[in-house]
Amino acid sequence: MRGELKSITAARGLAALAVAFFHANASMNFMGGATVPIFSLGENGVDFFFVLSGFIIAWVHGGDIGRPQRAFDYAAKRFIRLFPILWIVVGGWLLVRLAMGEVQQNAVGTSLLLYPSLIKPAPLVVWTLRHELVFYCAFSVLIIDRRWGETLFVAWATLCLVQVVLSILGSPLTGLSAFFLSSFNLDFMLGMIVAGAHRLFRFKNGMMPLWIGLAAVAGIMGLREMLGGGRLGMLDYVSTGATIWTLALGASFALLLHGLLCAEDLMSIPRPLLMLGASSYSLYLAHTALNSATQHAAILLPVVASQLFMVAAAVIGGWLLYSRIEKPLAGFLRGMLKRHRAQAA
Repeated sequence: MRGELKSITAARGLAALAVAFFHANASMNFMGGATVPIFSLGENGVDFFFVLSGFIIAWVHGGDIGRPQRAFDYAAKRFIRLFPILWIVVGGWLLVRLAMGEVQQNAVGTSLLLYPSLIKPAPLVVWTLRHELVFYCAFSVLIIDRRWGETLFVAWATLCLVQVVLSILGSPLTGLSAFFLSSFNLDFMLGMIVAGAHRLFRFKNGMMPLWIGLAAVAGIMGLREMLGGGRLGMLDYVSTGATIWTLALGASFALLLHGLLCAEDLMSIPRPLLMLGASSYSLYLAHTALNSATQHAAILLPVVASQLFMVAAAVIGGWLLYSRIEKPLAGFLRGMLKRHRAQAA
C-alpha cells in the first residue's frame, strides 16, 4: 500500500459522522423532541477515532522511531494538526459561553491547552483530544529513544490492563489516575499494532477480513447493549463499561481497521466520503456548536428529519470550516516549517 490510504480517510469521515448523529440525537432529547435509538450508537465513533489515530501516527511516523533528530518535526506537525483550528473554534465557543455565564472559568485552560483533567471542557467533545495529546507525547518518547519508548508503552499497556482487572473486581483506581489508565489508551495501542503488522507482513488482499471486522463490531455493540455494558458518562473511566467493554470494542475496531487495509485496493471510495474524511476534524470540533445554532429549527421537523437536518448543517459547516480556514491555515504553517527546515539545513 502506497500513497494515501483512501479507506482510512473515509473511515475518519464516517467516525466523525457517527459522532455527529449521536449529538444530534442528544440535542433532540435535550429539546424534548423525539429521538432515534440507533443514532445513540454513534457515540462509538470516538472509539474508532482512537484506534484510527494510533494507526495513523504509527503508519506516518513509524520511520521516525529512534531518530531523535525527527522529534521537532514530529512535534511541529502534531501542533499544526491539533491546535490552530482548535483555538479558533474552541476560543470562539468559550467567549460566547463565558459571556452567557454557561462555562466555568477553570474549564478554559484544559479546553484550549488539552492538559489532562477531569474537568468538563467546552465544548464537551474536546475531552477526547486530551487523550490524543497524551498519546502524541508518549509516541514522541519512541522517536527520541526507541528503547525508552518501548518500555513506556509496555508499562503503560500493562497498567491499563491491570486497571481493567481492578474494574472487574470492583476496586479500580479513581481520580486523575483513571484518566491515564483508561482503556481508551489501549485503543491507540491497538491501532499501532495494526500499523506495525501491516509494515512487517504482506497480507493478502480480500474482502473477508473486512466482513469479519464488521461482524465483530456489530457483535460487540449488540452484546454490550443487550447486557447494559455502556459507559456511564463522558468522564466515566472506571466502570466495566468504560474498561472491559471499551477494550473489547477497541479490539473489534482494530479488526475492522485490518479489514479496511486488506480491502484498500479492492474498493472504490466515493469522492464525497473522501471530502468528509478530509474535513473530519473540523466537523468533529464544530458540530456541537452548529447543533446549538440549528436545534430550535430542527425541533419543528418530524423525527429522523430533525437529526438529518442538524447533521447536514454540521457536515456543510465542517466542510466550510475545513476548506476556508483549517486547510489554508495548516498549509501556511507547514510552509513556515518547511522554510525553517531549509534554513536549518
